[in-house]
Amino acid sequence: METFVIIAYCASDDAVKKLGLVDDIQTGVGMAQIVTTVIVAARFFGGNHRLANEFLHEHRYFYNKLSKSQFNRRLHDIPYALFNELMEQFSEYSKMTNESFEFAMDSFPIPSCDNIRISRSKLFAPKQHRGYIASKKRYFNGLRVHLIATLTRQIVEFKIFPGATSDVKGAKSLEFNLPAGSVVYADKGCSSYKHEDELRETKLIELAAIRKKNSRRPRTANEEALVRRKRKPIETTISLLTRLFPKNIHAVTQKGFILKVVCFVLAYCTEGLLQVTT
Repeated sequence: METFVIIAYCASDDAVKKLGLVDDIQTGVGMAQIVTTVIVAARFFGGNHRLANEFLHEHRYFYNKLSKSQFNRRLHDIPYALFNELMEQFSEYSKMTNESFEFAMDSFPIPSCDNIRISRSKLFAPKQHRGYIASKKRYFNGLRVHLIATLTRQIVEFKIFPGATSDVKGAKSLEFNLPAGSVVYADKGCSSYKHEDELRETKLIELAAIRKKNSRRPRTANEEALVRRKRKPIETTISLLTRLFPKNIHAVTQKGFILKVVCFVLAYCTEGLLQVTT
């Protein structure tokens, strides 16, 4: 755990310095410390910021500690660009260590409440955030995360959308900041000939999605089997990531809920960096 905290703090401090953010001279708790705390909370305390804050203070990782309300206010005052920069650091390292130039893409749902409470949900509007989980044959209310990861299960890019967002729309919204010549394997829900052509022409990236039965661009049986096999690691990535999530993510605002989801992803990336360095 000590190495995890050190990596999280160093990465957070580098992101703060790169963006030119400056803490108030009177504060004893900097932005890097707050970001480190929420990442540690996501990794070890199910997203509970209070427990993580107390733990880091009691074990002398940080000497100063904010109260629960002060910590919450300071956390929500941090620019979202800091979390983006932190993710960019992890992404660049993952791409640098990825020798195969092969990636996989998929999405997964994050329910904010049980199915029976969708009509009474106040956190997210049911119309935009009501999605469908085909594997479980049930609806949910919440968010959907679309991500790209290496075949060694390192996340390089992700975006959070309302639960009703389709896989095709989510895939088109991703930046695909990948090296030229990369191949991205995806499920058939991400299949779009126009999007595949655009990526090939503008970024020299091949989007290899599983073909539907009535596809106008069919592949051979061996090619299709290769695509299905190559995209399997993304399912393991999602499984390992969602293992960090508690049964219920506690939040009273949309911003707070989304911020906790982002921190779970950052905690997963930090853990991946820890495994590589050790």
